[in-house]
Amino acid sequence: MRLRLVLLGLLATFAAVACDSCCAEIVEPIGNAPVCALADAEKCDEFLTFRFGACVESGCLEDNECCPGTRCRAAQNSCFPILLDPEFECDTSADCPDAAQRCVETRIGEREPLPTCVYETCTGDDACGFGRVCFSGRCVKTAPCGGSCPDGSACDLITGRCAPFPDDSPGCAEACAGLRAFSDPNTMSGEQCCGLSCTCLGLPPIVPTRYGRYSRIAVAPDEALVSAYDAEYGDLVLVHYKLDGSFSRLQYVDGVPTTGAVVADPLGPRGGIADVGDNVGTHTSIAVDSAGLARIAYHDVDGRSLKVAVENADGTFSSHFVDGGDQNAVVGRFTDMAIAGDGTIFVSYQAHDTQLVGVTGRGTGLKLAKSRTPTPASAADWDLLVVDARPMFDPCNGTCTGGTQCALNGGPVCVTATTGCNPACGSTEVCVDTGGGTLECLPPPFPPESPEVPRARGLYTGIALDGSTPVIVAYDAIDGDLRVATVSGTTPTVVVLDGDGNAGRRSGDVGRFPTVAKIGQNLTIAWEDFTRHEVRAWQGALAELGSAGSYSQVDAGFPEAGRTGKAFVGAGARLAQGAAAAVIALQDASTLDLKLASQSGATWTSNRLVTQGAHGFYSDVAIVEGNAYVVSVEARLDERGIEASRVGLTVQPAP
Repeated sequence: MRLRLVLLGLLATFAAVACDSCCAEIVEPIGNAPVCALADAEKCDEFLTFRFGACVESGCLEDNECCPGTRCRAAQNSCFPILLDPEFECDTSADCPDAAQRCVETRIGEREPLPTCVYETCTGDDACGFGRVCFSGRCVKTAPCGGSCPDGSACDLITGRCAPFPDDSPGCAEACAGLRAFSDPNTMSGEQCCGLSCTCLGLPPIVPTRYGRYSRIAVAPDEALVSAYDAEYGDLVLVHYKLDGSFSRLQYVDGVPTTGAVVADPLGPRGGIADVGDNVGTHTSIAVDSAGLARIAYHDVDGRSLKVAVENADGTFSSHFVDGGDQNAVVGRFTDMAIAGDGTIFVSYQAHDTQLVGVTGRGTGLKLAKSRTPTPASAADWDLLVVDARPMFDPCNGTCTGGTQCALNGGPVCVTATTGCNPACGSTEVCVDTGGGTLECLPPPFPPESPEVPRARGLYTGIALDGSTPVIVAYDAIDGDLRVATVSGTTPTVVVLDGDGNAGRRSGDVGRFPTVAKIGQNLTIAWEDFTRHEVRAWQGALAELGSAGSYSQVDAGFPEAGRTGKAFVGAGARLAQGAAAAVIALQDASTLDLKLASQSGATWTSNRLVTQGAHGFYSDVAIVEGNAYVVSVEARLDERGIEASRVGLTVQPAP
């Protein structure tokens, strides 16, 4: 009671007052942390209300007569809470205008609690979870109020809206290089408010939420490094993990525009630049040299080319173009990388719909880039070699000449295009006279090819060094077979290891996701037999490729208990390099589990490693000092149905 009397005495002076002197009690609004409850109607005479720390006349004509968090409805002569506007109504968090907001039962004024989109309160980043940070007591994804407010206004952190302040508001007129915000939103926002004051806040960092696709792992002496693609911004990123598997930091390597506006913490991800730059960073591969410095190969999507990023001694990266440049071609997908003891870098990759040595017309195939120096800085520092190529896939087998084109009419046939089809043909169809003046739209012989699995040679390349000899595996998606190439100097030798049905080899769609490693004195090559839902392996000496060696079954695709039919196993299969025994990370695509297969003697064992959620995408594994570092991407959607896939690292004793 004494506190209430003191408050009334202070309010009678109409002076601006601080939070402690205009709070009557502590309340717990539903969905928020405890805040101060402002004076009730007893503090002001009838027809007066408590605004800006004083009793003033109720009603309004303009927004600047209202407290932050409200706006004037002149027709009703009242200041109305912004949180009651239709844009903040919600049934679930997916209804909220800002991805950082959550739909929470919230009490606004004296009204009954109702579901409202709010920025939840927090005391640290852990309270906000993935995809948000704690900024001045609120969970956000981007800076509230767009990161700045016009002169004469400051940011109300509760609503994320700029609001005007009286001219004499302490701290509000001072210059602010960050975000000018009201210093105590709990008592300075709402239908009643204390006197306003401002503080200058640094901007929150950009919060990446969609990085991880095309992940590959390498382990340096003091950390694990995962190269990946940020699908939100189209950037190449490097995820740093401590050796115990805990997240350390996220580094943006390529794709951030140099001239973008800084709208977030300049010391945070992307230097605070939210503008999208060149789309780069898919199809990554990574290796570290003898000094523990990383080299990353990747595909420049916009440039349709192969690029390589070289880590400098200070931890920064220098990126450069290696191969490509033909905007009608696609070069640099499906990369893999190996580094020789002298620092020479080998990169295997696919080149598609381009001019290739040994192929008439445009072709598709496997290429190898070999650096001339351990620290290449431009395309001039690389030697390029076409390893295994073929003409582009043509369902009409090259028979369409004289201006004809291939279409589907009971089968692939050559037709002469005409005009006049009604209705008009679709973008992929061709209008033809099928006889007697009958015009018909014919579809292409096959649907358009997938950019992820093109009708091409050289998919899912893998590379390992057997001494000084590069051994490269790749999948031919046209013939459905597994091909292995060795390179001596500038001369490649290619054999079919599985899928052609010859010499006891299997037929069908065989050879997806091939991977190769030198283990002991022998090579181990593993791949997915898509036709039979199995993972197979070949092991033998370099000289035995294509002639001897032994085949074995890694994972038979047997289903879990209670499931029928064989499982689709083997997607994303990757062998650990430099291990004492063969270890393979792979996905069970039927259950979306991450699995880890290992070999002991002649026996393979394939166990489920991560089963909760949709895991196993873009899997990879490294074995270092008795530990297995297994990386994969978990596919998931946020509350709004937007992709929020994330990369994860599991560390466990090696099998």
